[in-house]
Amino acid sequence: MTPEERLAAFAREVEIRRRALPELQAEAAEHVIRLLEEAAREISLKLAGVPSEFEIWRLGQLRREVEILLAAFGEAAGLEAARAFDQALDAGAALVSEPLKAARLTLSGVAPRLDPVLIASTRSFTIWRINDLSTEARVRIETDLGLWMMGARSREETLKRLQTDLGGETRRRALTILNTETARAHGLAAQKTLEASAKSVPALKKKWLRSGKARRRANHEAAHGQIRDVDKPFSIAGELLMHPCDPQGSAENTVNCGCSSVPHLDLDAFLKE
Repeated sequence: MTPEERLAAFAREVEIRRRALPELQAEAAEHVIRLLEEAAREISLKLAGVPSEFEIWRLGQLRREVEILLAAFGEAAGLEAARAFDQALDAGAALVSEPLKAARLTLSGVAPRLDPVLIASTRSFTIWRINDLSTEARVRIETDLGLWMMGARSREETLKRLQTDLGGETRRRALTILNTETARAHGLAAQKTLEASAKSVPALKKKWLRSGKARRRANHEAAHGQIRDVDKPFSIAGELLMHPCDPQGSAENTVNCGCSSVPHLDLDAFLKE
């Protein structure tokens, strides 16, 4: 292969690997939304089966049934989040390693060193945040049940509130957590793989690319195309980030960020190798 052909193969592979993260995020989101919808449907059936004359002893029973259903959702959703997190780690490493292979660049065999404590704690934090959504939803639903019992709200209104609780805020927060934490895992793995690979490929750098979302942060849009040495941070509105969703970054610049840090070959340095 000529240098030009190797560069073209590198660029094609970057584009292929870059699509892996949004694809796995979409799959995880689909699974979690389905789990949430199933929980909402089961709880709605429980409420619909309550006699019109609400008896106070039923409140404790309903609370226990709701708690069980939401706990099951939290556990299943947490497992899905953990699966997506691990897939994102693999996808982040592949975003760097596979384009280099496509360009026939030989690496020294130095494996990226992911901090096991950081990865384990970030993974656990992701699972905990997803699980905690079920607790928050339970509190809101129990409040609605109490208002129904006191006659301050009808069963129909309570059912509508249930759909709002589980179909709106809980769903939105679940997707935000999934997208942010999988992107964080992806960015951490890609960054460490870049650092390890740069020891064998001096021409290797990294480039910030904006997300494909219709609505993008102006600061992230402005950062599109920034190229840095692999061990140097990007500047996002003055904040220094090693990669999108850098855990050291502010919530404003990291939550729900869909940008990418992709491997980039400096043309002059590459042709000299």
